[in-house]
Amino acid sequence: MNKSSAASAASSACDHMRDWWLGTDEWVSMGVITDGSPYGVDSDLCFSYPVVIKDKEWTIVKDLNLNHFQ
Repeated sequence: MNKSSAASAASSACDHMRDWWLGTDEWVSMGVITDGSPYGVDSDLCFSYPVVIKDKEWTIVKDLNLNHFQ
């Protein structure tokens, strides 16, 4: 069954909040404010990073072998 774009966005928002509330066992992509250190992104930008979440706190996963597209 195809979802409308609104339903798809709502589902993604629910998934995001579930990950933040319950934590993650593996890394997920999340838009967070960067300090500029990992992956060469300028500081103070909201950027989609690989993060793990524990106790409702996110941590950027560093040193992943990512290509330019990723």
